[in-house]
Amino acid sequence: MNITNYLVALAIGACVVGSAQAESISVSSCGEQLEFESVPERVVVHDKNLTELLLTLGLRDRIVGVTGITGWYGPSDELAAAIDGIPELNPKDPVLENILSVGPDFFFAGWYYGMQPDGPVTPVLLEPFGIKTYVLSESCVHVGVEQRPSLELLYGDVRALGSIFGVQDRAEVLLDSWSQRVDVVRLRLEEVEPARVFMHYDGEATPFTAGGLGMVQTIFEAAGGANIMADLEVNWGETSWEVVASRNPEFIVIFDDQTGEGPQRQVNVLKANPLMSQLDAVINERFVVVQYREIAPGPGNIEAIERIAKFLHPQVFE
Repeated sequence: MNITNYLVALAIGACVVGSAQAESISVSSCGEQLEFESVPERVVVHDKNLTELLLTLGLRDRIVGVTGITGWYGPSDELAAAIDGIPELNPKDPVLENILSVGPDFFFAGWYYGMQPDGPVTPVLLEPFGIKTYVLSESCVHVGVEQRPSLELLYGDVRALGSIFGVQDRAEVLLDSWSQRVDVVRLRLEEVEPARVFMHYDGEATPFTAGGLGMVQTIFEAAGGANIMADLEVNWGETSWEVVASRNPEFIVIFDDQTGEGPQRQVNVLKANPLMSQLDAVINERFVVVQYREIAPGPGNIEAIERIAKFLHPQVFE
């Protein structure tokens, strides 16, 4: 996260977030209506991307705990500085006791972003404790909501959070900025043919990749790419090297797991694979590296669209 953008976001709108609202607010969360009589005052949020969303809306003073920040990939220096002093209740997925320990009235997470159906933390389990849960819209596909991925899902989350916390003006200014940036990319790409792209998240014997139902699909489309695994009806899942090779991606997006080895481990897997090593994309090292915050729904998606578009189609950004 760009810390300058975060600080600017704090100043967006002259209004101060209050503890009461003139009237109740209703928002949809995975098809369920959430009613708020007052602005949540004590928030627990899961994962880096969702924490960034709240920070970008200027809501740091409401956050009393975070989870899932350091357990997998670690935060950027900017995010670490922005949440310094906020307790991390669990480095990976939250448990009920962790959440209750800080007395929150609001939890922001998603399915497989801190929650699992029938898992230890769900909106139903939190409700008796007076904790309302807003669920990341992109993740609702995991509980049977029929939807295609789009930036509108992310934008809808920003608008819902703006309404819940009484910062609608901030939310709209932020979305105007994001929309303008995406429109710049879209206009540059109007005359270009989408490039075939494969996401190599992980895996040696079997590749783990982005299917057609997640944010990566949206990012690729907005960046002038055609996800070769768009027909995989999941947001993340396994395929085979034979399928990937037969679809002959022109570019490969590599996930940097931030373990210290960097993306080179993933590159080595591709170069050692008998099928992948024969592809032009691998031979010519047409790789673009992304980190978690860029591909999980959040502010980093806009940066990813801009950066990937310039990599896939440099001729229209010169």
